[in-house]
Amino acid sequence: MSSRLQFVTDAVVNDSSKVFTVPAGELWVITHINVKLVATATVGNRRLRVIARDPADTIYTQAEAGATFAASQTQNADFFPGAPDNTAEVNDTLKVSMPILILLPGHDLVVEDGAAIDAAADDMTVSFVRSVRVT
Repeated sequence: MSSRLQFVTDAVVNDSSKVFTVPAGELWVITHINVKLVATATVGNRRLRVIARDPADTIYTQAEAGATFAASQTQNADFFPGAPDNTAEVNDTLKVSMPILILLPGHDLVVEDGAAIDAAADDMTVSFVRSVRVT
């Protein structure tokens, strides 16, 4: 089985949910995800989370930020194994513990505002490095 590293960034604006689907013939291993969410003025507390789910949309792991943030704010978060699960930003970034993610063909990595306060207008950027193994 061969493998390669890929850097992935999705900075499409006007959404607070990103879905990355593993194509047939690949297996992904993800150990770190960086998220930036710029909130609109729409009132409500946002909460960042990462979900791994199978093709039937069954969630098999989830990591959620330990703090919420309000309208007109920007939230940065790093999700990685062993993170201290901050309830407040440290150096302008929340640290959130998550397991190493192993995603099979057809599985999804979902990064979202779990509260979906202004899903069509908040701006989310997601970046991560994945180890892609060709099966």
